[in-house]
Amino acid sequence: MIRTLTEREQNILAVAMTMAVLAVFYNGVVGSLLEKKEILVQEIKQLQAQWVQEKTIIARSRTINAKFNAYWEQFNRPGTKEETESEVLSEIEGVARKLGLQVTNLKPGWTLKDGYDDQFSVSLTINSEFLKTIRFLYELQQEPYFFNVEGLEVEKSTRDDTSIITSRFVLTKAFISSYEKEKHEQNIQR
Repeated sequence: MIRTLTEREQNILAVAMTMAVLAVFYNGVVGSLLEKKEILVQEIKQLQAQWVQEKTIIARSRTINAKFNAYWEQFNRPGTKEETESEVLSEIEGVARKLGLQVTNLKPGWTLKDGYDDQFSVSLTINSEFLKTIRFLYELQQEPYFFNVEGLEVEKSTRDDTSIITSRFVLTKAFISSYEKEKHEQNIQR
């Protein structure tokens, strides 16, 4: 036998049902939304940290790229090897002419070193005063020439003038190989 509920019992039942529906709604919908919100907040934090890290890497790569381009401008080999050879020999002769030196026995040559750079070398002989020879070497080692002195042989001249010496040099100048420039550009595109 089913008895009818009193008004008080009906109110209690309505409140209990409402509480049950709210509990199911909260646990089923709101609770899962709050969990998803927490998961999304964590993902956002991870992505922000990754973004900051990648932004730093991009900034560093731009700096490295700018340095590479600056070196490329200084040490690239313009044109063919013959054109570069002619330009480099003109640089050496120009510095010698500026200092009033006579260059003799000029012998150019190329070598590939470590696959990263092309080395242009030239051996030459100069008969002059010691200080002018030192000034000549100093000028060639400075910007924009950047020559390295690989070998130096100095001997006193057999002439009557004792202030004149005979100096034999091996000078080298490095150029970034075109292969390295292509490889660098491919890395940038990745």
